[in-house]
Amino acid sequence: MAESAVSAAVGSISNLAAQETSLLCGVMDEVGFLKAELERLHGFLEDAKHKRRSGDASAAVLVGQIRDAAYDAENVIEASEYMVKRNKLKKGFMGAISRYARLPTDLIALHKIGVEIQWIRRKISEIFYSANRLKIVGLGNPTTDIGHADDEFPQDYDIMYQNFEDDDVVGFDNEYNEIVEKLVEQENELSVVSIVAMGGAGKTTLARKIYNSTRIRNHFDTTAWVTVSQKFKGIDLLKDIMRQIMPNKLESREIDQMQELEVGKKIHEFLLNKRYVVVLDDVWATDTWNQINRVGKVFPDANNGSRVLLTTRKEDVANHIEMSTYIHPLKLLDDEKSWELFSRKSLPSYKRSSLQDVNEFEELGRKLARKCNGLPLALAVLGGYLSKNLNIQAWSDIFKSRISTKNGQMMRDILARSYNDLPNNYMKSCFLYIAVFPEDYSISTADLVELWTAECFVQPRRKYKPEELAYKYISRAEVSSFNTMTFYRNSFHHFFDDKILQATAYKRTILGFSVPSMFLLKLKFLRVLHVENSTINNFSMAISECIHLRHLILRNCVSVRLPPSIGKLLYLQTIDLRRTILESIVPESLWNIASLKHVYLSGGFYPTRNGKQKELRTFHLETSSFNYFRSSASAIVKFLGQMTQLVTFVLDFSRTDIPVEMIKMLANMPDAVEILLRRFDVLDKLPGSTLFPQCLRQLDLFANVIKEDPMPIVEKLPCLVVLSLSGYQGRTMSCSAQGFPRLQRLDLSVFYTEEWIIEIGALPRLSFGSSLV
Repeated sequence: MAESAVSAAVGSISNLAAQETSLLCGVMDEVGFLKAELERLHGFLEDAKHKRRSGDASAAVLVGQIRDAAYDAENVIEASEYMVKRNKLKKGFMGAISRYARLPTDLIALHKIGVEIQWIRRKISEIFYSANRLKIVGLGNPTTDIGHADDEFPQDYDIMYQNFEDDDVVGFDNEYNEIVEKLVEQENELSVVSIVAMGGAGKTTLARKIYNSTRIRNHFDTTAWVTVSQKFKGIDLLKDIMRQIMPNKLESREIDQMQELEVGKKIHEFLLNKRYVVVLDDVWATDTWNQINRVGKVFPDANNGSRVLLTTRKEDVANHIEMSTYIHPLKLLDDEKSWELFSRKSLPSYKRSSLQDVNEFEELGRKLARKCNGLPLALAVLGGYLSKNLNIQAWSDIFKSRISTKNGQMMRDILARSYNDLPNNYMKSCFLYIAVFPEDYSISTADLVELWTAECFVQPRRKYKPEELAYKYISRAEVSSFNTMTFYRNSFHHFFDDKILQATAYKRTILGFSVPSMFLLKLKFLRVLHVENSTINNFSMAISECIHLRHLILRNCVSVRLPPSIGKLLYLQTIDLRRTILESIVPESLWNIASLKHVYLSGGFYPTRNGKQKELRTFHLETSSFNYFRSSASAIVKFLGQMTQLVTFVLDFSRTDIPVEMIKMLANMPDAVEILLRRFDVLDKLPGSTLFPQCLRQLDLFANVIKEDPMPIVEKLPCLVVLSLSGYQGRTMSCSAQGFPRLQRLDLSVFYTEEWIIEIGALPRLSFGSSLV
């Protein structure tokens, strides 16, 4: 991570120089010298890291010193830039003076900055002296021309994301049909169906395919999926189930405050008159069932054919459940099925056609597939890795190596190869960050991207913005799918603990998960604060001093008060307060932060007339009532209408209706890719297709009543991949021959349509759909 630190510091200096302000003229010479020395320092890193890998402890210390010096430099440069930004925001007579002259307080601050820069330069001089003594040589100036390796990504980037479903299910057709039949059979008694197999055998992939199937969705009234893992809390699982089966009954924050007994009782009452299926994935302990039901019987037996689908590595887990249980041992893939899955991953059709020696690849590929011993995860991960290395020598080297699936050896080897093959150290820093999260934590790609950019791991390159590069990093590192992400994270925790601790143990980042109570120190250099399921005692006092903060995540926390001084965090890019109980409404000063890119709120906020959010890309609001806003609905609509540059727009109103005027605002969001609006009361008809963003890929639109057929409008959206609609009351629904050219997933709920006309040629790419529910 030292490279990221040095590059970030140099970037901060360049940004400061671009300000062209007279305010800092007294220290700009010092700043220029500091930049030159940092760039020179960057050249020593590769040789120092090479000696560190060879076991040179002194070189390891030097790499840490370089990183720390770069962090110190970035801190002091940002403090200088912060002064400029702050003075530009000041209003009135004093504001005018501070922009063109130096106030006494500024002179004092400038003196401190100058002293700190001189101290950092002395520190860097000592590093140069140590490098010479250790015979570490500079290898050029990678800061200025690191090769733009970040621009060199596979040309098939878009192709890799065309399919909505990540995971292939190969060789499990019989198992799939057998388990589905067990779930929907006429036996009315509540029963458990258990899929049992070793790790990597495809249990979760098969279960997810079954869970998402049209037949299961149509047969059961309600469904839920929870991942159990080794470290779980029964109440957390129950709350997760409750959110899935009762999405419109209770607000998420209400669920968070419930005790285990109340949650179990409400789930029992809700499911009592419904035919349901609940999936418990990756169950390790035999007492899991008892833990879930310890405060009472959660899953009622209404004699209506309800089911629990369970996946586990241990047959003892399945046998421990005291009710009717069907155990399905999952077989490993035979050689032909192994080759089918391996070839899909390693030699997809769009790459196979460009190979001249495809027969040689196939012959060697079959031998490699047999080394995976029929384990789907090993086949998929090895195949995915080799698809990035399409030369015979690379394939042959892996075949000759003594890789084995025993005790996860193959997985560790592929992980190490994937890490070492990443083209630059920026991507390696991002890759390591995955292991910061708990093993059972479901990491979203959006979280990773926002964290990486906040940590300055991703620097802008040529035509790409940092966020765009970050998504390409995810593609290059092959961590976009849920299963692969889980594999990498678990492997990191088991085999790279020391490296992770070295890379992430720095005072600029705090991540806390399910810590009962936290007391924040005044960490003035904090850049990332990511806390979930906790109580923060002194947040309002501590946060005001964190002027470098970029990433503020407080999810499902209590006793949080956002002070008006939140508006002083001029570098803040992401704020996420979903499911957090605030002691006061989000202050209007939040909208003074021009750097905001992603805003996720629960409850309400003070809108402002003159927002500065030119960079805002995500706006996500979950609320139950307009009473939270202390503003009229029309004021909220007007405020949101200013957000013309949004890429993601989510309004999730659980107990009140979204104003109808809100749907007309979509015409003001030409760049929107994802829109969720839940829920309107009555929509006479949708606006014309040309009034929707033309690059829209996902649309979720919920209403109590939609009077006019929405299909002739939404089918014309050229990029739409995922569509969820609720509430159409018309008798007939039609999809024309050219309709939905890219749609892959379609969910329809609360529809009362008697006739659905689908012309030949419509929905050519639909891969997952639900009938009318």
